[in-house]
Amino acid sequence: MDQGNEKQIRLSGIIVSMKYVAVIHSQLHLNALYAYIKMNNICSEDEIEVYLQEEPDGSTLISEEDFFFPCKYTVSRKKEQLKKLKKISKSINRITYFYLLKICSKKGTHINCIYPDNSTIYVKDLYRFQKASRADCLKLVIIEEGIGMYIRDEKRWLERGIESASGIKKTVYKILSPIWFKYSTKKILEMYSKNGNLQRYNLFLDTKDGLVPNKDYCKAFASVFSERAERYCNCVDYSNTIIINSQPMFEELKIDDDIECYKRIKEICNIKNIRLIIKPHPREKHLERYLGFEVDTENRGISQEILIAKSNTKPLAIIGLFSTTLVTGNIFYDIPAICVGKIIDRGKLVGFGNDIDNFINAFHNTINVPENYEDINVLIEQLRKIY
Repeated sequence: MDQGNEKQIRLSGIIVSMKYVAVIHSQLHLNALYAYIKMNNICSEDEIEVYLQEEPDGSTLISEEDFFFPCKYTVSRKKEQLKKLKKISKSINRITYFYLLKICSKKGTHINCIYPDNSTIYVKDLYRFQKASRADCLKLVIIEEGIGMYIRDEKRWLERGIESASGIKKTVYKILSPIWFKYSTKKILEMYSKNGNLQRYNLFLDTKDGLVPNKDYCKAFASVFSERAERYCNCVDYSNTIIINSQPMFEELKIDDDIECYKRIKEICNIKNIRLIIKPHPREKHLERYLGFEVDTENRGISQEILIAKSNTKPLAIIGLFSTTLVTGNIFYDIPAICVGKIIDRGKLVGFGNDIDNFINAFHNTINVPENYEDINVLIEQLRKIY
């Protein structure tokens, strides 16, 4: 890139002297980023450039109103930045934010690039990672992504992309498969680790005894939930309540096996005079499928953990398939978690069977896994007596 184009980029409002660049997608990623900021005492003199990954329909799961970092920050969508670059010069219309990091390396600026887990590091960015690392300007920071980072390997992430795609997109994924393994994320991370330029901030540590909570990061996370809860003026009443945290794959696959499971659980709760609430996943669009259930539509964009922090009383339990909140609700607030992975009909859940099994195996010390509805009945009765 010549000096003229570099000057144009600077004039376009894209800051290339950032010390921190973050790419996030969900509310959990936002919480993880804030926990990282708290742990590293990033203050008002520092500045973070935050890129929001978009959903297929162009929407985002986070809004600027969700941000309240103690440091300076700018928030933009990744596609919006690309549009700015396209207006500058046709010769650089394929540049991503990682090329800006390359510009920074020329000026000796050190950048902390913050990602939620390996899975969000795209194939097309790996080569740029390698280029940037030669100048020793880039440090990779891997923050919490969610349950997926503990139950899926790199190959599985790619397979999930192929399974969920159709038409030409499916063909493209298959073509990209060998490229993915040629420029393996694992190799890139090993390279950064060897150079001392890789940091991890994850809720769980992988030890010889299995996954164990990372106490320091969990403490920072809990503090984030408490602070964000203070921003919401309405208290939530979870007394004598069980929460179902639904997941979007049933809607995406156009199947109702989850609804049949929830109906059976609702029958059990009705007999015991227990309130049952469904909190939909932010990606779910067709909430009419939950007709006959109490659905929390008002707070669907707020993390479940934040709602619990704001509540005067804890729920009796959280129920789900392999939702992240099954684990976080337990480690942060000691709320019993019930996984319906062995009860729900998996026949039509193409591609998710291994995820469910891996989740159960990874977190068997944290969650309850009933074998049938009678087990759920007994478990709920026990919880009602305790709480």
